[in-house]
Amino acid sequence: MTGSFGITFLLTWALNWLELIPWRRAANEHWTKRARRLYPARIAAFRHVWAVSLSVMLAGLLCLPEYEDSWACAWLAGIPGAVLGNYSLSRMTFPEVPFKEWLAGTFMYWLLWLSPLLATVIVAVIVPADFGWRMWVGAAAAAGFVVSLHFGLGNLILRKLQIARAPEERLRNIVATTAQRMNVATPPVWELIFPQPFAFALPGTQELAFSRRLLASCTDNEVAAICAHELAHLGESKFIFAGRILGSLAFLPWVFTKPLCHRYQEMGLVPILATFGLLFSFSFRLGRRMEQRADVIARTQEIEPLVYARALERLYQTSLTPAVMPAGQARIHPHLYDRMLAAGMTPTYPRPKPPARISWLGITTIAFVALLFVLQVLLH
Repeated sequence: MTGSFGITFLLTWALNWLELIPWRRAANEHWTKRARRLYPARIAAFRHVWAVSLSVMLAGLLCLPEYEDSWACAWLAGIPGAVLGNYSLSRMTFPEVPFKEWLAGTFMYWLLWLSPLLATVIVAVIVPADFGWRMWVGAAAAAGFVVSLHFGLGNLILRKLQIARAPEERLRNIVATTAQRMNVATPPVWELIFPQPFAFALPGTQELAFSRRLLASCTDNEVAAICAHELAHLGESKFIFAGRILGSLAFLPWVFTKPLCHRYQEMGLVPILATFGLLFSFSFRLGRRMEQRADVIARTQEIEPLVYARALERLYQTSLTPAVMPAGQARIHPHLYDRMLAAGMTPTYPRPKPPARISWLGITTIAFVALLFVLQVLLH
């Protein structure tokens, strides 16, 4: 297991170095071009978590099949090795970010965005292949966990781990002043240890959170403009909030994979795929509409002209997020370029091309995993 951890760590580190070659070549170009070069490497970093660890396991099974039971444990040990190996991406692109801050941000990412998927996978694996009470208890547990995130479970965990902390006076004053200007109640607010400029709202608990990186990157007026955007989310109706909860349960149908496939074979996947697709589409459309609404409200609360557009551009530039994302990709936020135009600011640069969704190295990595899987099937 220790060997698997070390191998996946080193492989992930090496793959990230190779993925960043185009980004390093763009060191002297405009930030939008550098962000385009960085995007495929960021997507690859997430892919490495499963691809590298799975490759190590499959290669081990092919070379040493007599240790079949041990390789499953090696795969589990390889996952944290690949996650830790992804620190290389942060280290090479944002060397000013300390390891502890990267680690806190990685934990927060997994907790708030990936944990619903992980909870669904775990329950889907352990539930029996029938619709007995264990099946329904498992489904209720997965749903309860996802819903609890809306009502502050994630924020509670972040506070206990000191990733979310009480705000300094500057942020408290900005939030209080902005809330007063918008004629809404001043919400509780937290400062996050997070490696990127970032802010989010929790409508379920009526709380706001701002990363320290955002506060260090933006002026007071820019922070106030971002705050107005997040306060707009806190002002969403209970009907919208219920819709957000419903959309967050998009992965829940996969909990029923075993009993449905046991009873209806391959046709059991049809209702799962249909329900997942409907919920995911609903969640995306609702989220996009609420982001556009929050942008409009933030623009109406500007302290000075175009401050909201400048704040958005600063966040994207600081985090090296592409100003135009790949076509057809489900992203709740509109393109930065379009948000700036809607805010009344024409960028000083032409509309950037969208980044590639995947690099050639990424295609090679996926093909290698597929090859190992096919060999495993053919030889066994």
